[in-house]
Amino acid sequence: MKRITNRAHAEALLGEIADLHHRRDGHAVALNGEVQLSRVRHEPAIAQLDKEIDEKAKVLEEWVETQDLGEKKSLRMLGGVVGYKTSPPKLALLSRWTWDGVLEALQKKWRSYVRLHPEVDKMQIKRDHKLGKISDAELKAMGCKIESEDRFFIDLNKAIPANVVVHTIRACAEATESSRHN
Repeated sequence: MKRITNRAHAEALLGEIADLHHRRDGHAVALNGEVQLSRVRHEPAIAQLDKEIDEKAKVLEEWVETQDLGEKKSLRMLGGVVGYKTSPPKLALLSRWTWDGVLEALQKKWRSYVRLHPEVDKMQIKRDHKLGKISDAELKAMGCKIESEDRFFIDLNKAIPANVVVHTIRACAEATESSRHN
């Protein structure tokens, strides 16, 4: 691009920039309109499919609960892996404790776990407990405990198309049923 040599050239260049902005804004408005239309078209189907997935996952989870999953707490199946994942540890309150009560206990004996603006430094407490700097008894005296929970998960095998998995499973089920009747 050439250097500007006079005001007329600068005015012309500014006009070109304004035109480019106007054209770009037109495309942005059109894009946003198409995105909005696409949402209106697809969101109801997505919401319905999410509902069906949740319902079926609950039924699958009920079945998985009856299975012996072993130490891995998961079961590899044709369509993927199901099981339980342990959530990251979180600092939780003991019964009848509040965070204000924990803050009071910390201010008396464990000031290093209180931030400048008085609040509990949960991350540091969890770290120090993991490192053994805080015992379970000290956690209890603070009014806290460390807890994790197992959350059900489904990890689909995306290498095999879902319709192939469903067809294979149905064929196996039909073969099993017919062999029972024979």
